[in-house]
Amino acid sequence: MFRRIAKIILIFFTFHCLAWANANGEDTITDTLVLELDSIEYELITDSITSTFDETVEPAAKEEDFILLEYPDYEPWEKATLNGKLKMQGLPLSPSIKIFMEKDSLIEITVRAPFIGEAGRLVISKENITAVNKLNKTYVSENVTEILKYYPGGIGDIQDLLLGRFFIPGFDLAETEPDSLIDIYFEDEQFNVVPKGEAQIDGIKYGFVVDDGFNPLAFMVMPDGRPDIQFAVLYTYKLQDYDVRFMFQEGVRVHEATLELKGPEWKGDASKAIDLRNYRKVSFNDFLSNF
Repeated sequence: MFRRIAKIILIFFTFHCLAWANANGEDTITDTLVLELDSIEYELITDSITSTFDETVEPAAKEEDFILLEYPDYEPWEKATLNGKLKMQGLPLSPSIKIFMEKDSLIEITVRAPFIGEAGRLVISKENITAVNKLNKTYVSENVTEILKYYPGGIGDIQDLLLGRFFIPGFDLAETEPDSLIDIYFEDEQFNVVPKGEAQIDGIKYGFVVDDGFNPLAFMVMPDGRPDIQFAVLYTYKLQDYDVRFMFQEGVRVHEATLELKGPEWKGDASKAIDLRNYRKVSFNDFLSNF
């Protein structure tokens, strides 16, 4: 049970360590996330969304019917707390999830299981990414600089992903003219957003599907040269609450999990740090195998 929960937690920073894992030849969870994509034409193979980008289609922003589509103007924030449940097929009970974030500097995800209490914690800071298994007192920790050296963005992009916000890796939307970085296509009653120019990332392709308010409906990412893998994050909005559904496929194997999150509270504090002196440090693969 907790092995599967740990994998879902670690998905949150998979986009950022994808190139790191591939460069180091690691057989980690990052090798099981991907999307079928061919240049600007692709299909996301899931049961929830099928999207085809055709480079012969004119960007929506250039079409008279869609000139009212506006880029998001998000309120600034310093702290945020998200509470919710983790839903997975095969789990008899739904663990509780708490996510605390400090803008561009900290993400702390705690998992609490019924009758057990806190079972695990993931902390992403400017210095390290640390995952802790409190049940068998093991942990894994990696240097953020090493993991992000192939990626132009940072912690803020993961925070936007969790908050259901549109982002362009490595760019501040408040200080950027998006027209020079993205193309928008209208297909199947939805807006498909793909990067161009400086927003493109060597070795990785990604894109969003958004509604007419630029709220993300789906986020998709893949590394080049891995057509056997797919990865998607799908969003469903319920007034102030929302669901974030993670789907990843490797060959014929498909895994998915859903975070049912309450709307963010723009306040909060980090949990008391875990004293790791009595914990055993292990490798990434050993950490997962010990659940």
